[in-house]
Amino acid sequence: MGSKITDSRAFYVVVSILCAICAWLYVDIVEVPDQTKHINNIPVTFVGEDILADQGLMIIDGKDATISLTVSGPRSTLAKIDRTNTKITVQAASQIHGEGTYNLNYSVDYPVSGVTTKSQSSKRIDVHVVQMETKDLPLQGIFEGTAVEGALYSDQDFQFEVPNITITGERNVIDTVATARVRLEALDLSTTWSGDLPVELLDENGNILDPKDLHIAMSDNMIYTIFPIQIVKEVPLKIEFIPGGGATADNVEYSISPSPTVTISGTPEALAQIDSITLGSIDLSKIVTSDIFSFGINTPEGVKVISGNGTVSVIVSVEGLTTRTVDTNNIELINQPDGYDVKSLTENLTVRIRGTSDVMALVLDKDVYVTVDLANLKDISVGKRTLNAMVAVHGSSTVGAVGDYQVVVDISKG
Repeated sequence: MGSKITDSRAFYVVVSILCAICAWLYVDIVEVPDQTKHINNIPVTFVGEDILADQGLMIIDGKDATISLTVSGPRSTLAKIDRTNTKITVQAASQIHGEGTYNLNYSVDYPVSGVTTKSQSSKRIDVHVVQMETKDLPLQGIFEGTAVEGALYSDQDFQFEVPNITITGERNVIDTVATARVRLEALDLSTTWSGDLPVELLDENGNILDPKDLHIAMSDNMIYTIFPIQIVKEVPLKIEFIPGGGATADNVEYSISPSPTVTISGTPEALAQIDSITLGSIDLSKIVTSDIFSFGINTPEGVKVISGNGTVSVIVSVEGLTTRTVDTNNIELINQPDGYDVKSLTENLTVRIRGTSDVMALVLDKDVYVTVDLANLKDISVGKRTLNAMVAVHGSSTVGAVGDYQVVVDISKG
């Protein structure tokens, strides 16, 4: 039979080596005296600053302090600690009682047990405490750049995510801060700019202050800002004419004062949709010969009128038509309401009709008639009522009545 593996010389050599390694590890980890390790620049955490703030106090010098430690312990334990999990804590609120300079005690907390502090770079932490003041500053904006030709912009148009910046610091220092602003530097802007901009603090002479050097805390260091860029465009003003009284737009002469055009501003996208602005409509049946109308200039949202005061006058005259007065007793009441009897108390009505001279020569007085549509009654109550009337001319669509007309009716139960 072959020899067993345990009988071989090589087996005993391997076992001997493994035993030697285990013995070395035991001695190195368990029996050897503690090792040392240096942990540098551990940041300091101050606890209770909110309590100090309630007392009007603020730490300025010393808040950025760090501590370096030399520690000892087993090699395996030291391998688990570094500057990220070793905590240096100062109980600030319990050690600070007013303005002045303090040497503050601190505590060290390790993430594992079995660590001994051999030495520290400093036994205490020096801080300077001042009386704190808070101040709100409205944000301002300044544009230092260029925009494309025809663009309209103003530093007054800056828009901010928040209207104010709150600054906190030593009272004497805070009193020197006069302005909070953002500064936009850009070239050839053609559309509205938006993005985050840093906040600058300035003194009353316009000098930029460094908040870090002055130990000033700011509620916001960056502010989302919108700077509108508007494009300017001149467009004509238009009027719609509603045919009536025998007149159409072809019979109209009109002028718009102070100008037949208007200058507007807006985004390029908005202005691209506007070639003219319609002021409104004028019913020609309401104009006998001429009249003056006033209109406001209405623009889409985001578009502004930048010329004039936003209103214009329109002078309208009707040309090339003949008018004459007709007395008619052709008065008809239509759409009589059920259960009621309606009679016209107006037996004769004088109306003015208008049209071209050749057509007007063919119109007889008997061709003119008046219609009152009782279906337009908003309510039916017995008694005398004045109702609007429509005037038309039989056999002619180009001759019409000018002006408004009414008849008096008597309503009774049927």
